[in-house]
Amino acid sequence: MLETISRKKPKKWNQTAIECYKKHCKCSECYIYKIYFATRNITCKMKYYVIEMLKLFGEPGNEKYKY
Repeated sequence: MLETISRKKPKKWNQTAIECYKKHCKCSECYIYKIYFATRNITCKMKYYVIEMLKLFGEPGNEKYKY
């Protein structure tokens, strides 16, 4: 399913993505989710980006940039 979503590819790890990765993409533990997404009909897409960054760069702190 995630492969069919058309989105921009991430360029590098950022702090929000690293925090999401460390929480294993569990929205229930995310303060951003609680503030912005919990009460709205929109969903957070960070899990998609975390998966993409893992494929592109490896784990945070071990960035392997592909050009």
